[in-house]
Amino acid sequence: MFSVHFCGTRWCWGVPFLLLLTLLLTLDKSGTALLCLLASFLHEGGHIAALLLLGHPPKEVAVGACGIRLVPHPHPLTPKRQAAVLLAGPLVNLLLAAVLATLRRAPAAVAAHAVLGAFNLLPIEALDGGQLLGCFLPSRAVRWISVAVLLPLATLGFRLLLQYYNPSLLLVCIYLVVRLFSHERI
Repeated sequence: MFSVHFCGTRWCWGVPFLLLLTLLLTLDKSGTALLCLLASFLHEGGHIAALLLLGHPPKEVAVGACGIRLVPHPHPLTPKRQAAVLLAGPLVNLLLAAVLATLRRAPAAVAAHAVLGAFNLLPIEALDGGQLLGCFLPSRAVRWISVAVLLPLATLGFRLLLQYYNPSLLLVCIYLVVRLFSHERI
């Protein structure tokens, strides 16, 4: 694990992330993986910027093979402020998608930002949309809503696998189901 301290926040990344990054950049000749990775970093940057603007810098930002984990400031945010932070990531993606689409530039980047922003707004517990619901609803309700959304999404993922040999959505759904039902959060 590599780490640095900057502006009161510990920034760390592990070897699995660096290996996955190397693998993605080596195997992806189209540049799509790089666009998606950039969209992901800008998404998380939106969350971090919102936290900084609210005077709640994260205690730690950990970059791993399965994503970026923010360890929150010791003092909790109010539900409204937490909602603002949760919406900031998808908002960055959707705004960048709109700007790039308006400029008629980089259609692959438009797609990456639009899909990432919209997907993260889904009401699934592990995603920003589900956590946003968690600010205002009991966790049991959020869990049921998550299951109700994941079932048809996984069905669509299975159909995409059979029809187009694309396992991406199904794998993401499996990951989200594991996160939803694991006692120890991934």
